[in-house]
Amino acid sequence: MEIVLKSARSSIVETAVSKEQALLSSARSLSHGVLMTVKAFRKDGMKGIGKLVIDNARAVVDNSRESISDLLKDLRSDRQTFLKKVSKTLVFSISALLYAGGFDFEGGIPDSDLKLGIGYHRNIVSHTIIAPLFIEFSIRFILNIAKEMVEKGHEGHGGIWKILYDFRKEYSESLVGGLWLGAMLHLLKDSAPLVGKTKPLVGIHGLSMEAHKRILGLNSMLSGMFVWYTIKNGIRKKNENQTENVEGKV
Repeated sequence: MEIVLKSARSSIVETAVSKEQALLSSARSLSHGVLMTVKAFRKDGMKGIGKLVIDNARAVVDNSRESISDLLKDLRSDRQTFLKKVSKTLVFSISALLYAGGFDFEGGIPDSDLKLGIGYHRNIVSHTIIAPLFIEFSIRFILNIAKEMVEKGHEGHGGIWKILYDFRKEYSESLVGGLWLGAMLHLLKDSAPLVGKTKPLVGIHGLSMEAHKRILGLNSMLSGMFVWYTIKNGIRKKNENQTENVEGKV
């Protein structure tokens, strides 16, 4: 019971703090983007904004090239690091597809409400950030139990706690990030941004079709913020590890 309660508290804190940091990071990035856009417009008008967009696009391309280059270097010189990066990408991708419902973003976790009957489809739990929040907490809860068990010297039947403990260290953030990407994609499709109508959320009355679409779209946007924070945080940790390695060699 001590382990369960401690793991539950840790999981609540980890989930809440990561979401808080994601929202703060998104707010800072948005404020910075607005400021840079205003400065560019004041200096060169629409031409300045166009230049800003092009520069940001080039930065994204350069970062992508750098990531691919690093991956190819690892393939040639460090197979273990290469396989770890590939496996993290697979965990991230599979998690996203399982939640979203495959490549067509139909089914998955959100549409599991259909098993309760058509009248429960598009309910406020399965088609907002409530469901992925609960699933993230559950993932962290199980993995934190594994951490506590291993640290107390228990590996479990067949080494199950040790397996989950090792998975937690390497892949927990990839699993959680993929979960939120799947939520973003599924809810974005359900919000039907390019068509006039979509199936409204059940149990919410008195709202227009546009209001239902905005609710779905807002929850998709929030999920996207959580995905971006996970990726950004992973890049930051990678850079910190590279700096530590360089300093260690020096």
